[in-house]
Amino acid sequence: SAAWKLEVKGLRGGHSGERIGDGRGNAIRTLAMILTALQAKGEVELASFTGGKARNAIPNDATAVIVTDIPKADIEAVIADQKERFTQMYGNVEPQILVPLTSVEAAQQVLKAGDAKRLLSLLTILHTGVYAMSTVIPGLVETSANLGVVNMTAEEVEVQFFPRSAIDQKLDEFRQYAETVAERTGFTAHIGTQSPGWKENKESRLAKIVAETFAEQNGKPMKVETIHAGLECGWHFRKNPKLDMVSIGVTTKDIHSPNEHLVLATVKPQVDLIVATLHKIAAL
Repeated sequence: SAAWKLEVKGLRGGHSGERIGDGRGNAIRTLAMILTALQAKGEVELASFTGGKARNAIPNDATAVIVTDIPKADIEAVIADQKERFTQMYGNVEPQILVPLTSVEAAQQVLKAGDAKRLLSLLTILHTGVYAMSTVIPGLVETSANLGVVNMTAEEVEVQFFPRSAIDQKLDEFRQYAETVAERTGFTAHIGTQSPGWKENKESRLAKIVAETFAEQNGKPMKVETIHAGLECGWHFRKNPKLDMVSIGVTTKDIHSPNEHLVLATVKPQVDLIVATLHKIAAL
């Protein structure tokens, strides 16, 4: 048998709320699909599988080490076929996918065949990407899920799965779904703390003051929108639903991706906006 390292890299990644509606590829799921296709060609032992950096980031890379008697040419043919399949689904959004195959030293430990199959089943069954669009706000993602991280140690495999929704009942469904899938694939589901939702307040006095102040200072209207992402304001809202709140921020690009960066020119206007808004509130 020979040991091989398979990688999926070159994907765009990004914030699993803000960028989930772009239709970007998920490296963990893509690698799991490649390995599942490879299993159809012969016995494949799985020594390791890792991918992703955070549960709230779309994974842009994933790596696996396998041990198999399948000839290199056949492995490469499966990879080529799966890359073509990926391109048909994501090519316009993800033109830079790379799937290198590297010979490595034989692995000391591999998963039992049944455990490897259960892991790949879990990674291909879990929904990742947009689940439903908003029926209230056109173009806004209502519910999504992200297969964010896979870590493997000698003792266990950890998979981090992160659903989001503007509707708490949809999250309840996803929790039940994740528990069912975990049970069917021999995993144990640990449910984390659910971030509270924060409903848009059309009558917000503060939002009007902030928008007016921004327009006065910058000579253009402020962009005001509802977003598909968790915000700290939700925790304040849970404590006191009567609070009038806005969430404002500097301009950032490609957050939760390797290309994340801040537009420095937007920092000072942000500070000026906060200061002027506080003066206006104090004068009310």
